[in-house]
Amino acid sequence: MGDLPDFIPPDSSEPQPATDQQPSAIQNVNESQSAEQHSAAPTPVEQNQLDALADAEQRQFVSRLRWLFAVGIFSFAFVSWMMVRNVRNMQYSVRASDPDSVIRVEVGSLASGDLEAAYAQLSERYRKEVSFEDYHALVAMHRRMFLTREYRVTRRDTYKGRTFIEAQLTSSDGHRFLARFALIQQNGRWWIDDLHWDVDAEINARHA
Repeated sequence: MGDLPDFIPPDSSEPQPATDQQPSAIQNVNESQSAEQHSAAPTPVEQNQLDALADAEQRQFVSRLRWLFAVGIFSFAFVSWMMVRNVRNMQYSVRASDPDSVIRVEVGSLASGDLEAAYAQLSERYRKEVSFEDYHALVAMHRRMFLTREYRVTRRDTYKGRTFIEAQLTSSDGHRFLARFALIQQNGRWWIDDLHWDVDAEINARHA
C-alpha cells in the first residue's frame, strides 16, 4: 500500500463567519443615536435660560410697540393742534378785516377765556412790550372785568392813521366798564395797538 498523505488540520487562525458580529454593530449604532438624541435635548438649566431669553425678547418687543404707539399719538395730537391753530388764525385774519371786527374778536375771546386768540389781535409793538405771560396774569387778575355779556360802541375817532374806539361793556354780573382801543392797520389787517379797561363808575352808580 502506498503512503497516505499527511492529514493537515484546519488553521484556527482563518476568519470564521461574521454571523455573531452583526448584532454587535447594530447595537453600537443604536447606542450612538441614543447618545446623540440625549445630548441634543437641553438640560433644565439651559431650558430656563432659553425661556428667560424668550421672555426678555417678548418684553422688548412689547415695549417697542408701546413706544411707537405713544410717539404716534403725540405726533397726531401735535399735527392736529397745529392744523386747528392755523385754521383759527386764518379765521381771525378774515374776521379781523376792520377795526370793529378786531374788537369783537378781542372781547369775545376774553369772555370765553381764549387768551391766545385775544393776544393774537394785538399789534407787534404791543406784544413786544407785553409778553403773553404778563397779558395772561393781567386778565387773570381782573377776570370778572372781561366776562362781557354786552358790547356797545359809544365813540369812534381817527387820528394820524390810528382809529380810536370807545365801547361800553356789561359783564355777566351786571357791572359796566369802559374800554378804549387804539387800532392800526398793518400788513393788510387791523391790530389793537393799545387798550384800557376801566370801571364805569357813573353808570354803575345809576344802576346801583
